[in-house]
Amino acid sequence: MKLLISKESFLLIALSILFLIIPSSLIAVALSMMYGHFLIFFLGAFASIFVIGQISNIAVHKKAELDIVRIKNQLTAIINQQSVEVSCAYCKDRNLVPIKLNVRNTFECKECKQTNLIIFQFATAQITVPLENPQLGTMPLPKETNEQNTQKTQIA
Repeated sequence: MKLLISKESFLLIALSILFLIIPSSLIAVALSMMYGHFLIFFLGAFASIFVIGQISNIAVHKKAELDIVRIKNQLTAIINQQSVEVSCAYCKDRNLVPIKLNVRNTFECKECKQTNLIIFQFATAQITVPLENPQLGTMPLPKETNEQNTQKTQIA
């Protein structure tokens, strides 16, 4: 036999009802001892607790929505840091495309809707030290190079 609601949903509903009925009953008992009319105080307390619960639930949902927007904005910022602006190979329109180094990167042009392939090209270069030029003056060496030259001078 298939249940209409899951056990977790049933437990949640039962606990919600208990958290409404028990405090409402306690408030109604205390006030009815002083003023009578248990049912009126019970319904008033029940309605008050229900409304307060709904307001707090709305506040929690709004906070969760704001957190989701904040996280999406952070993810967008991260994606933008790992994106490149490239021209479409077909229509030359500029597109901002997220890139990943471990997959084949393709994108659909936002203008002409053609699929493009992104090709990476990497190169290396030697690190050089600028030479002194009498016309331009002496250029300061990077800190690492100054330390290396000082050590070489001390060794020699």
